[in-house]
Amino acid sequence: MSQTQYVGSVIDAHQQLDRTALREALADGTIDALVSDHHPVLDDEKNLPFAEAEPGASAVELLLSLTLKWGQDHGLDLPRTLARVTSEPARVLGGGLGGLQASAGRLLEGGVADLCLFDPAATWRATRETLTSQGKHTPFDFTATGTALPGRVLATVLAGELSFQAPTS
Repeated sequence: MSQTQYVGSVIDAHQQLDRTALREALADGTIDALVSDHHPVLDDEKNLPFAEAEPGASAVELLLSLTLKWGQDHGLDLPRTLARVTSEPARVLGGGLGGLQASAGRLLEGGVADLCLFDPAATWRATRETLTSQGKHTPFDFTATGTALPGRVLATVLAGELSFQAPTS
C-alpha cells in the first residue's frame, strides 16, 4: 500500500468517525442546534485542481431535507428534528438576536413572520438542474449519490414577505 493510499484511508475513516459523532451528539442533545454555512461557489472557481479550488458548497436549500434525513436516520420525531434548525438555534443565540429574541424560531402573534412551508412526504433529487442557488456544487448531488432527499420546500416567507415559491409541476 502506498503512503498516499494509507493517509487517504486514515483521513476518510477519521472524517467518518467525526461525522458519526456529530450526528449522534445532535440526536442525543449534546449539540443543541444545526445551522448552515451557505457558501455557493461558481463553476469557474470550483472546476480547478483540488488545491486551487475555492472551498464551499450550496447548503441552505438542502438544510431542511438533510435535517429531515438525519432525523429519520436517528428515529427522531418531526417536532424534535425541526427544533434543531428552528427554536434551538434561536435559544442558543438568545440575547444575541436583539429585538428578534422574543419571536425568533417560534410562531407568535405579532412576531417576525419567518416561515418555511414544506411537504414532509415529498422526496426530490438534488442536481445541478434542481438547485436554485447561484452555486451548483454539493456533495449530495443525486447523480453522484443516487440518494433522493426527503421533504420539499414549497414556499419561504421572510419577515412576512414571500421570498421563495417552488415552481408548480
